[in-house]
Amino acid sequence: MEVFNFKKRLFFVFFDISLLLITFLSVYFGVNRLITYLLYPDVIVFSFFTVFSILFFLLTMPIIALSVNPIGKGRQANIVFQKNMGKAIILGLLFIIISTILFNVIFTNDLNKEGYIKCRGIPSGWMPGMAVKYALSEELCMKKLSAESHLVGR
Repeated sequence: MEVFNFKKRLFFVFFDISLLLITFLSVYFGVNRLITYLLYPDVIVFSFFTVFSILFFLLTMPIIALSVNPIGKGRQANIVFQKNMGKAIILGLLFIIISTILFNVIFTNDLNKEGYIKCRGIPSGWMPGMAVKYALSEELCMKKLSAESHLVGR
């Protein structure tokens, strides 16, 4: 088992704080986007990363749990715990992938039932393939979204 000096332990503390911050922001923005989707505004820019960002903590929490032992005791966690955390990360990733696919299929079908049409082109501010714009009419497809105009419901 590797023993960690103070410098390495301090690195783990900052690593954990950074990972917690990234996780919190990911979940926060993902939940905000999901709430926007469920309000069914006139225009929706749909990204399949929304569910991934909400469930991102399933990947980061086992990583943080692995670094608790080096921070507190100054040595690696035992091998059984490390293997269990590795399995938790793999299961979390599988759950995230399945949940993302299911949500995307169900929600896009729901958008079609609600009368939304898929707009052509790449939504403003997004990279190709990262999001799809849906709107209730062709005119709305052509409009650029302002910061809060897409939050106005029907």
